[in-house]
Amino acid sequence: MQHKVYMMKADNFIKIGVTQLDINDRIKAVQTGCPLPITGVHYWIVNNRRQSFLIEKEIHKKISRYNTFGEWFIKNDNVIREINQVFEYYGDFECTKIENLTHGICHRTIHKGTGSVNILHEINKCVKYKTHDKLLE
Repeated sequence: MQHKVYMMKADNFIKIGVTQLDINDRIKAVQTGCPLPITGVHYWIVNNRRQSFLIEKEIHKKISRYNTFGEWFIKNDNVIREINQVFEYYGDFECTKIENLTHGICHRTIHKGTGSVNILHEINKCVKYKTHDKLLE
């Protein structure tokens, strides 16, 4: 069974966790409890359950001074550097990126009056994504 060590971005915060779920299902579950839109996810597939939790624990330990609540941390260059160092230490894991997420509701349509409003279009009018995000690059 595949385990994924993931990092979810929400504004200037990141969440580090492990899941066996499909990554899209995990994003939806986390978004439900997160007041900020999750705008990006990076995840690494680790086939060994024990190793995935070991990596998560090591990352949490290394970036503990940036912890805000639970598995949420302040995102900055030091945090990203520490995360990269942990993955370099434990092995050469491929990182998959999912970006420009919008509350997981980009396919819904709201009916407003006689016309319909595409939520993705409305959110894009309000949310400006960073064009030069250096996260894990």
